[in-house]
Amino acid sequence: MEKEIKALIENNYKHTTVESVTVAKSNFSNDDCVILRCNTQTYRCPLIALRILNKYKSVRLVQFTGGWIEAVYTRETLRWAGYKVK
Repeated sequence: MEKEIKALIENNYKHTTVESVTVAKSNFSNDDCVILRCNTQTYRCPLIALRILNKYKSVRLVQFTGGWIEAVYTRETLRWAGYKVK
């Protein structure tokens, strides 16, 4: 799943460099958490998270780390921000 997520991001966002992708189980439920270490512009983070959450139904949250970025997105926060989540 890590390779698929990395390929998904790098194919759709040309100016984003993914250093590592980690998929771990959530502490609260049996859902997955995706931890991305990447270099990108901050306005792309919700779009990348939306693409991952829409493609993988088992993922509960997407966390970005690296550089000046530290952000966590879930389906609920993206819905609240006005994005159309499946």
